[in-house]
Amino acid sequence: MLQQELKKLKAIKKALNDERHLHQVQKLAVLVAEVLEELKHNELRFFAVYTNTNYMEHIERYQNIARRNKNKALASLQDLIDELMQKRVNIKRCNVLLDALISSEFYTKQTERKLSGWRSLQPKDFIRKYFTV
Repeated sequence: MLQQELKKLKAIKKALNDERHLHQVQKLAVLVAEVLEELKHNELRFFAVYTNTNYMEHIERYQNIARRNKNKALASLQDLIDELMQKRVNIKRCNVLLDALISSEFYTKQTERKLSGWRSLQPKDFIRKYFTV
């Protein structure tokens, strides 16, 4: 799904923390911009479960949560680009942003954790409704 973009972010983090490449930090911003564009144009696919077509109010909320987390990842990437383009780059701030994006896989883990948390009060067969963000 987003494995290529995650590999790029890991490579960017490695290059950022390598002292030999500190003079080329602004070039890393171009790579981050590529990841931003790829994520912007990628459609992330999630599913929500429901038991009855009369009880589907939570699905719209879950779509909003997925959309919010994708926008959060896009904003973090934009913050990283802005940080890398500064004259005095704050390496620690860049590492914090990169760690958050890599460990949460662009915040998709948080979305999936939230979506899998819904439980019906009565044990029934679940129906999956897929949606993209």
